[in-house]
Amino acid sequence: MSWKLAARDSGKGYYTLHTQEIGSVPVRLFLTPNLLDQVEESIYPQIVNAASFPGVKLVAITPDVHHGYGVPIGTVLLTDAETGAVAMGPVGFDICCGMMSASSGVPVSAATPENRLRFNREVTRRVALGPGKISRTRLKNLTQNQFEAIIRGGAAYYAQHYGERVDRTRTERDRLPVDDSWQPPWGGPGRPERGVPQLGTLGGGNHFIELQGNLGSDTLYVQLHSDELLPPRESGEPSDQGARPWLLHARVGALSRLSQCRGGRRKLRHREPARDVRADRRCL
Repeated sequence: MSWKLAARDSGKGYYTLHTQEIGSVPVRLFLTPNLLDQVEESIYPQIVNAASFPGVKLVAITPDVHHGYGVPIGTVLLTDAETGAVAMGPVGFDICCGMMSASSGVPVSAATPENRLRFNREVTRRVALGPGKISRTRLKNLTQNQFEAIIRGGAAYYAQHYGERVDRTRTERDRLPVDDSWQPPWGGPGRPERGVPQLGTLGGGNHFIELQGNLGSDTLYVQLHSDELLPPRESGEPSDQGARPWLLHARVGALSRLSQCRGGRRKLRHREPARDVRADRRCL
């Protein structure tokens, strides 16, 4: 018998899942009926694993869920600030993506349903979402030489030549170094020319822009996840060298001060339009 038969529509944009193996931990699946039908049966034991972490208070399954490493890819764990543990296993092995946080002095109470919808609309107006999309920034018309300069120089080069609107003093790094002898394989493996008009887009897959609430300071901030920060592969495929995440955040950044926010948090996630954005417009 499929575990999906135990899922119940809450009427609030997500399913709930209660089974003997899961126990008393609430599980919310932010899926449409079609997505629930398509998801692998094999994620159920991984959901049980997620609900078994020390101090876990809530397990949320996001629309891009699929079989992962110990817990499903697309899992959010809410753990107790006092008794919870840092869950390293769910990170998996693909940990080279760019992450940015921009904090603000805007109170969490300002994130009303109407303002959250305005946030979503403004993000989709400014930022192109999904694979192969063209940037809506001034970067969409870069020459190959300008593109290569950003590949090599990353956010530091961008700030020097195009200006900046955010404080980068607390970022982990501005770029990943590239050997002077390396050249993008224009027209070859990886087709780097495809990336020229895409700087400043969100990309596809599990990339997201989230409006989050820091419950410690009771203020809002924006969390961004976009593209891998990998050096060029042996096949010659290029990487953004840290440029895309920072450039995108500079474009989005109505919230200007970068910081690492601690404490509990509530999220509003926006992914590419093909995903179930009905769930994305609700706080987990």
